[in-house]
Amino acid sequence: MTGNTGRSIDGRRGAKGERGVAPERHLPAEEPGGSLGSRTVVVTGAAGFIGRHAVTRLVGEGWRVRALDIHDPPVPRVGEPDAVGPEGVEWFRADVRDDEALRPILAGAEVVVHLASAHLQHRAPAGWYHSVNVDGARTLVRIAASLGVRRLIHTSSVGVYGHVSSPPADEESPKHPTNDYEHTKLLGEVASLEEAERTGLEVTILRPGWVYGPGCPRTARLLRTIRRGRFFFVGDGANLRHPIHVSDTVEAFCLAIDAPAETTGRPYLIVGPESVRVRELVEICARVQGVAIPRVRLPRSAVAVGLGGVELAFRALRREPPVSRRSLAFFEHDNAFSGRAAAEGLGFEAKVGLEEGIRSTLTASDPISGGVRA
Repeated sequence: MTGNTGRSIDGRRGAKGERGVAPERHLPAEEPGGSLGSRTVVVTGAAGFIGRHAVTRLVGEGWRVRALDIHDPPVPRVGEPDAVGPEGVEWFRADVRDDEALRPILAGAEVVVHLASAHLQHRAPAGWYHSVNVDGARTLVRIAASLGVRRLIHTSSVGVYGHVSSPPADEESPKHPTNDYEHTKLLGEVASLEEAERTGLEVTILRPGWVYGPGCPRTARLLRTIRRGRFFFVGDGANLRHPIHVSDTVEAFCLAIDAPAETTGRPYLIVGPESVRVRELVEICARVQGVAIPRVRLPRSAVAVGLGGVELAFRALRREPPVSRRSLAFFEHDNAFSGRAAAEGLGFEAKVGLEEGIRSTLTASDPISGGVRA
């Protein structure tokens, strides 16, 4: 791909572009707002893990997709969805905070699926998270409403809950976000719904659980660490996580798009068939790969010191650390949720069990032997 015509997500201008320049188109397509012959949906964050799966699924459902991201379209690995190649997809490189860039992309669209966000970049300032996750969300709703978009699906996160003290939590349970990402995802929900109330746009909030599957770097890293015998527990691994396979996640988006109007204006938890303890999750990942189940446990204090050192070293290099003290939440927070509201309101029920999902992830991710070997 050539050219950088939108701003990057941190607000810097692209190498060849300026604020307000028309977004770059990567695939030949008709002009936005033209006669497309099918329903049109805009997907923000389309180059990301969930975004690639969403684009592929929506094309398969007959939608004409305008895929928006600050990054170039990804080149899929074997087993990952080819979100770049399918007919019916046109790619735009633009920033969700840029009014002038967004308008021609959203013009004539029926639905927007908003997946783009600032997500756990350790070195990023709090203001940057707010700019993307809150101001960007509000901007998108405002522009979508002004252009006659029917509905916007806003992607939030179960991270807004922080640690769930009395699992399973539901949509109304107390929220205790613990970092800039989680705080601003919660504020982004509020901003989207406030703007929806003001403009009359239909907005539905989805809070996915721990999403995993083919093409997910986090899933691949966990499986690879276990396979290589490098995984260790912090604590006893008794805390709860609530995984959901990416195919189930995308199914929830599709249902939310065409659910009755009375289902909008509120959040829904989107989670897998069941929550599991971290030690059970790790055991399944080891068993499916045919390797020894990790047994090593390290004290939190020692791990926290080590992770702090990693953060300092990578800060000096002006690079993002591969792990940080935020990673401790994986071993400390209980995350278990009720999917009842999504079942009743959207007709959503997750189908993929954890072991089945991990097996399919391994098979899809390895171009040679069916395992995550990257």
